[in-house]
Formats: sequence, C-alpha cells, structure tokens
Amino acid sequence: MQIHANVSEADIGTVIEGQLVEFQVDAYRGRIFPGEVVQVRNAPQMEDNVVHYETIIAVNNDERLLKPGMTAEVSIITAQRHDVVRARNTALRARLPDSIRPEDPPSEEGMEGRVYLIDGERLVAKRVKTGLSDGVYTEIVEGLEPGDELAVGLSLRAGGEEERRSLFSGSQAQY
Repeated sequence: MQIHANVSEADIGTVIEGQLVEFQVDAYRGRIFPGEVVQVRNAPQMEDNVVHYETIIAVNNDERLLKPGMTAEVSIITAQRHDVVRARNTALRARLPDSIRPEDPPSEEGMEGRVYLIDGERLVAKRVKTGLSDGVYTEIVEGLEPGDELAVGLSLRAGGEEERRSLFSGSQAQY
C-alpha cells in the first residue's frame, strides 16, 4: 500500500528517499504506523497558492487495517537525536514584564536563544544554543542541565490566592 503525501516547498528540501515515516489514521487514532519514503516527485502542484510536491510513502498493510482513501497524518523523520536536553518552545519565546525581567546576558557566539531560568525565588536570563525542534520542543545543545526549571509566562498572586493567567514554572527542561 502507498500513501500519496503532499509536502510543502518549505519542507521538501529535507525529504529524501529511504527516510522513515510515522503516520496515524482516524480509524486507529492511538496507533502509530511505520512507512518509508520511496519517491519524491519533481512536478510541483499548486493549491490555494501553496506549492507542494507529491511524496510516495510505502506502507506494510499485512494486518489489513488500512483502507484505500483513508486520510493519514504523516510525519517524515528527517533527523533524530536521543538522550538530549530539550525545552518547550514556549520557554524560548517567554515575554516577561520589564518590572520582573532580568537583564539579558551578553551575546555569545553560537548562543542564539534566551531562556529565563528559575533560581529559587529569582529569575536569571541565560543564553542557550538550540538544535533540532519538533514544533513543540527544541533541543538545547548548550546552556541548560536536565531538571532546570524555566519560566514560560506569568502567574499573579492577588490577596494571597494565585490567579493563573499562564504557566510560570514547571519541569520545562527535560532529559
């Protein structure tokens, strides 16, 4: 069986034959199926002013669970890293009010990101070097340790009770 997937021109440069694919179908929502890219077609297709390229993915359907015409949510694995420190992307985009935002550390070559580390009762701005991202988490190559807690927003305390407007802390740096 094959999946005919449309890959946007922004992403097609990282897709090559032989890459592994993971996909889901609505009929088996909790299950991830494997596949492999077998062809990237060169004929561009335009739909709603978006250029994409048809990519053919081979799928083993020995269990006969997959049916022709099913819609698949496809992830082509273009790179992988194991045992890395990662942080939620919200921590890399945190915006804090001037009144509590610590001074940014000096720029360092290769350290293109900035996070706010929670150090006891205070915040410390820290430069980080980032790596791969899956859209939710980003690999932190340098600048954080496993277990570091990062600010991702702001919680206000009014009259002794906490009013949560967004997350302030949590186990945001993970190993």
